[in-house]
Amino acid sequence: MANPTRQKILTTTSSLLERQGYHATGLNQIVKESGTPRGSLYHYFPDGKEELASEAVTQRMEQMATYLRRFLGQIEDPVEAIHALILEMAQQTAQSGCANGAPIAAVALEASNTSERIREACEAGYQGLEDVFAAKLVMGGFQ
Repeated sequence: MANPTRQKILTTTSSLLERQGYHATGLNQIVKESGTPRGSLYHYFPDGKEELASEAVTQRMEQMATYLRRFLGQIEDPVEAIHALILEMAQQTAQSGCANGAPIAAVALEASNTSERIREACEAGYQGLEDVFAAKLVMGGFQ
């Protein structure tokens, strides 16, 4: 079972990164908004912001892949499933006032050129999403 304090830090970081991006998200803000002690942040993420961000990206993309598999699995035809997904994502993005909808885009754009660790996390995350779509298409007879 995941440590609840560590998980709260990761969840808060993911949310902030999605809304603000990497450079605008500071450790002080993460501590404040997560309601966790500063020492916990350094205990669980001794390498600091870069480690925390890369783990938050990894976790968020794993959650996104799980969501995609579930959503796409509800509709047998892959074209219909992907179309329904696009409509659902557009609706969610609009409802958020375009504040949400691209979980790691800001991080990938801002930090992947300056941090190999973050670049690798973003690359693996996007590859995981691509794999979900590819599997759905292959199951539907597309090669």
